[in-house]
Amino acid sequence: MAEMRELLDDIRSSYPVINSISDRLRKAIETSSPLIDQLNGYLLSTSGKRIRPMLVVLAATLGEADPEVLIDVASAVELVHLASLVHDDVIDESGLRRGKPTVSSQWGNLVAVLCGDCLFASAFGLLTRRKQNFALEVLADAVRNMCEGEIEQALCANSGDVDEETYFSHIEKKTARLMAACCKIGAHLAGAPETHVKEMQEYGLNLGYAFQIIDDLLDIFGDERSTGKPAWLDMRRGLPTLPVIRLSRRGERGQAVRDMIHQLRDPSGYSDEDVARRIRNEMMEIGVLDESFDQARGFAARAAKRLESIPLPQSARDHLTRLALAVTGQIKAMAQSPR
Repeated sequence: MAEMRELLDDIRSSYPVINSISDRLRKAIETSSPLIDQLNGYLLSTSGKRIRPMLVVLAATLGEADPEVLIDVASAVELVHLASLVHDDVIDESGLRRGKPTVSSQWGNLVAVLCGDCLFASAFGLLTRRKQNFALEVLADAVRNMCEGEIEQALCANSGDVDEETYFSHIEKKTARLMAACCKIGAHLAGAPETHVKEMQEYGLNLGYAFQIIDDLLDIFGDERSTGKPAWLDMRRGLPTLPVIRLSRRGERGQAVRDMIHQLRDPSGYSDEDVARRIRNEMMEIGVLDESFDQARGFAARAAKRLESIPLPQSARDHLTRLALAVTGQIKAMAQSPR
């Protein structure tokens, strides 16, 4: 986690345009209602790393992008991401996001859903005013895919029949395509040739795969102090994550762990903490957590490899490479912590 924070601070200091995004976000969601502005202000105060707008800015170093347009487009990307998080917290029935109460837990699901809708509208309003039809089309496609991925995943919840191909289809739609869209839009704003736009897009796609697999692992290894949200949310919702799918290859022992996961949803006399610890320890011994981590590292390596054929400035190349590696680095300290 510390490695990621240091890297993001370094990116912000290297590209001052990123610091203008916060002001643009506040202006983009201003309303005539003090109550709504209070809610929006709270949401922005709890927003996270801003990785997605950073991807837009770093990809745009392939050429000369108009700084004001770049700020608006990067802000629109972040608004789309924030909207998806607000809706995710409603779906997950999550009370915490980055260590603070979620909008849904503070104001209720009705307000949260409408708040997310307003953020989507603000994002597309920014792009429309700038006449950024390319970014508008790419982002709209990414949002549709995010919704499709969430719907498909929800329909597969508590199913023991989900295979890895289906899982990767879900996370591509849910996570990877938005990151790919950020890189594609940034490169397009820079006026980069289509081949370079495509390579940047593939970088983002692979980064997104790695990002989501690590997020799945953080659900197992993490705790509220480190991740800012409750652990084991995916397990409790019965979502088919990569480590759980891998258990199906482990015969009776794998099935025993899957049975314990059902206990986590309905403890039946055990404490959640006891069941969670047993599941985590069994998964580590069986090897499905290491396998999943290795797969995430493979995607991160492929993302970094994509940068080799793109004429990025050295600083941007270094930052993007470090970002791919830092995504997988988030899990190391937690995996090694005593439990």
